[in-house]
Amino acid sequence: MSADSNQARRDGVLLLGMHRSGTSIMARTLGAMGLWLGDEAQMLDAHPTDNPTGYWERSDIHDAHVQYLAASGHAWDRLAGFRVASIDGPDADTLIGQLTAVVSGLDRHRPWLVKDPRSSILLPFWQHVAPAHACVVAVRHPLEIAASLRNTPRGVYATPFLLLLWQKYMSRMLSDLAGRQAIFVSYGALMANPAEQVERLQFLLADQRVDMGDVAVNTTQLFEPRLRRQRVDDETRLMPEQRDLYRWLVDAAALQRAVEVPSKAWWEPDDELAEFEANADFLVLHGRNTAAGEVLHRLANLEAQNHAVLQQAIAHQELLRNQVMVEQERVRALDAEQRRTERARERATTDLELALKRADEVERKAAQLDDELQQSRQLVQATAVHVRNMEQMFKDVTRSLSWRAGAPIRWLGGLASLRFPPGAERVLHRLYYRIPGLNARRKRAAVAWLHDRMPWLTRHTLSYQLHQASRQMASPAARDRWMEPLSPHARLERLNGLARRPLVSVIMPVFNTDPRWLEAAVESMFAQSYPDWELCIADDASTRQETRDALAALDDPRVRVVRLEANAGIAVASNTALDIAHGEYVALLDHDDELAADALLEMVAAIDRDDADFVYSDEDKIDFDGNHVDPHFKADYSPDYLFSINYLCHLAVMRRDLLQRIGGFRAGFDGAQDFDLFLRYLEHAERIVHVPRVLYHWRMHEGSTAAASSAKPKSWDAGCRAVADALERRQIAARVEPGPYPNTYCVRRSLKDEPLISVIVPFKDKPELLEACLTSVIEKSGYQNF
Repeated sequence: MSADSNQARRDGVLLLGMHRSGTSIMARTLGAMGLWLGDEAQMLDAHPTDNPTGYWERSDIHDAHVQYLAASGHAWDRLAGFRVASIDGPDADTLIGQLTAVVSGLDRHRPWLVKDPRSSILLPFWQHVAPAHACVVAVRHPLEIAASLRNTPRGVYATPFLLLLWQKYMSRMLSDLAGRQAIFVSYGALMANPAEQVERLQFLLADQRVDMGDVAVNTTQLFEPRLRRQRVDDETRLMPEQRDLYRWLVDAAALQRAVEVPSKAWWEPDDELAEFEANADFLVLHGRNTAAGEVLHRLANLEAQNHAVLQQAIAHQELLRNQVMVEQERVRALDAEQRRTERARERATTDLELALKRADEVERKAAQLDDELQQSRQLVQATAVHVRNMEQMFKDVTRSLSWRAGAPIRWLGGLASLRFPPGAERVLHRLYYRIPGLNARRKRAAVAWLHDRMPWLTRHTLSYQLHQASRQMASPAARDRWMEPLSPHARLERLNGLARRPLVSVIMPVFNTDPRWLEAAVESMFAQSYPDWELCIADDASTRQETRDALAALDDPRVRVVRLEANAGIAVASNTALDIAHGEYVALLDHDDELAADALLEMVAAIDRDDADFVYSDEDKIDFDGNHVDPHFKADYSPDYLFSINYLCHLAVMRRDLLQRIGGFRAGFDGAQDFDLFLRYLEHAERIVHVPRVLYHWRMHEGSTAAASSAKPKSWDAGCRAVADALERRQIAARVEPGPYPNTYCVRRSLKDEPLISVIVPFKDKPELLEACLTSVIEKSGYQNF
């Protein structure tokens, strides 16, 4: 532009630059400096993620630019070969008319501002419509622009394509600005030092004869550093032409004056853009064809689902009709009950009158009972005298010669009620199951036969007590109560009511498992009413070919199998299964056990309700004939009870990240590896939930712990060591001893101090009883500070 024309008053300012090059914040800044952008109703709406502070551009200009580009077969991101060769023609006339109407409507009393990145490639039209305008060009690193545009509501683009698109915008703009002056502003400098750049803009626009008045700009309210979401300093990915173009723009933005754009051939990458656009058209066509097939497939599925929903609706309607009939019948019953109540009220009135008459008789009888009470007291006193006489007689008998002579006979009779101390019974129990020749099943049957046929011999043993409790729970009615599953309607309601549905990884170590039991365990997973699960199986180098064949036959994407090179033990195998798990929660399933159909659904419902870290359920056993026996209805969580027995056992669900944090299972505790894991895990868990339903079924077979706890005697020793380690970690002074039952433990705590204990003994008229009491306390107590 010549020096003479530069002295004429400017009508306004045209803000140029590529998309995401900082034109929005610059438009907002220029508006604060006094330039008129238009009424708020004329502006494009802000986008919550793409441009939350607003685009600061008029919707009518935006629409006019978009329509012209579309009419010419182009768009903002499809510019291969585009250039404004002429401003003649129907489409050009339409655009010129729209832009002329916009400019004529702008406030003539102060300079205006127009901002739309498409103006950079449509500059000849603006030079024709508003020749007396100044140009401000936004300069930003092209890699920052590419990073900001790579994945936005505009679409998903490759960085090389966006760099070529930036080069097209800037080269076309500079070609159209050749010979004219423009003000170049660095977006990075504006964000780094807004006050300095605002002062520079005010000076340069005044030099360009843009009369904005003397307006003070509060930069602290305009600029938010968080809005600069992409920063890139590396230029190695730019092509040489792009690097030269960017450096020229940066140099121009560093000058303290407007820059006259030189007339030169700015290279426009039309061939490269055309190749990208052709590839994009192919991908769009391919995607549409693929999506059409998927849509048809989904429509077929939806039709099938709609049919199923319709059938359910019909069934639900029939159910509601039946419920209405039941409710009507109930109303009729209530009416009849009300009539009966009214008749009963009438009878009650009559009965009250009779009761008042009888009250007089009761008073007379009360006086008679007082007399009888006095007689009873006299009888009690006489009975007390008789008891003292009988006690004296008993002492005389026990001191007699005949009583002492009959002692051997009484001793023989006492053998019939022999009571074994817990320690002796425990030793006999372990020795019995170690006798060779008979398997654990037959030994268990022999013990049961003794309990049934010779109770006089075993009734004082702990084993007999457990046997009797098991028989009481073995009735069909009792079994139906703990085995009752959820109804289909209850399952659907429970599943739909979940706020979140985490993936549950069920880990299963396998070694030489009977294919029958392995297939039953896997089938119980496929029968789960909760669908979001995966089964992670670790084969601990099984040597049985039938086990390996059964694992190879598993063909389901939710089941993953990994095989160890050498047998390493159940702890290592369980950790291997844990390593391939992806779920937020982990459940433990033995290779020969089964889960109830609602097991995972009930556990996830508890997790969803309480945000639990550890969830456990009740359990039972499957005997040798396939019957469900020995249900274990567990207590809520008790740390002290857990020191005595691993009552948590199955089914247990834990957070996978917390399991990995404590190191998973520990080698050296085989047989009690779950118990050791629970003790370590629960030291970090905060929310522990008990689901009071039988959701896990142990299988009883030869050699299993479910058949006989002593089938694996090493598990008892491993459990003692696990409890001892837990006490040491928790700094509890105590020692661990085997408990009275197999796989139970007794924790003997040490006293930290010996506080005084006061023993209160009520006493009256029985000196011989008081003497026995005091003797037992003094001679038998191991605690002396009392």
